[in-house]
This record gives sequence, structure tokens and C-alpha cells, in this order.
Amino acid sequence: VRYASLDSNFTANIHGPTNIVSMSWGGPEGMDFSSSDPTVFNNDKICYLGSTGDYGVSTYPSTSPNVLSVGGTTLKYDTATSSWNQTVWSNTYGGGLASGAGFAIDYAKPTYQNNRNNGIDKRCTPDICGVGDPATGVNIVYAGSSPTLGASRMETQTGGTSASCPINAG
Repeated sequence: VRYASLDSNFTANIHGPTNIVSMSWGGPEGMDFSSSDPTVFNNDKICYLGSTGDYGVSTYPSTSPNVLSVGGTTLKYDTATSSWNQTVWSNTYGGGLASGAGFAIDYAKPTYQNNRNNGIDKRCTPDICGVGDPATGVNIVYAGSSPTLGASRMETQTGGTSASCPINAG
């Protein structure tokens, strides 16, 4: 994957310029992702949000210091207190999925993380989180008609940081 024209694509798309980009893709740092290229995601007129991934470790581009890294949470309603409880999405229910989190390989700790005094000099992720656990995730409802199904109603529940990232992007 090459990113030479990413910023120009975001600012000159068919719908006009944008100032928020939600990215629900990722891969390991250092592969053919140009992750050490400081010119990627550095348009100061755009807020780039990147999903951390769903396998317990953060992926690029969410590890870039130029990207707002978005992790996932578990959201449960507590009937006893009539309130919502939000916790980090971990592998509590099995299935091998969990919010990506951890430290970048290629990127030093940015100055905006200097208050994280953990003795590690690498970029820490995520920066923010939103509901991502597929077990407590987002309901998608389709109520309409299609040429193949006719009139129908379908409902499914989904999640992952590919859900939490655009939720945080607004």
C-alpha cells in the first residue's frame, strides 16, 4: 500500500474537502505501510482517526503520532443501578478478539503523551475508546425492500474497532 496521494485524496474528493477521516484498516508497523514516513497523515487541517484493531495489539496507522488512535470498549447496562458501565474490551468472552492497545514500534513517545510516565519512550495507544465489543456492540437494522428479498427486516449486532472509530469521528 502506498500513501503518497492520501492527503490530496482527502482534500480533493468528489464531495469536497473533509476535516475528519475515520480509518478502519490497519497492519503491522514497518511492513509496506510506509509507517516511518513523517509526511503521512500530517495535514493539520484534517483530524485522522485510526482503529487500533481487534486482536489485542495496536496496528498502523493508529500507532502514528499523527493519528488519533481509537480502541474498543464493552458497554453493558446495569439494571440494578439503571446505568451504563463501560470497560476496556478484552477477551472476556473468548473468541480471541480484544481492543488493540500497546506501544508503537517505530514511533517515539510524542510530547502530548509526556504525562504518561510509564518508563517506555514509545507512542502509547489508544488515545480514546468507544463501544467495540461485538457481544455488546452496535445494532444494525435494515427495514425495507430489495429486488431479491422483497419486503424484509433484518437485524444484526456487530462491533470491533471498525465500529468504535467512526462512532468517535461523529
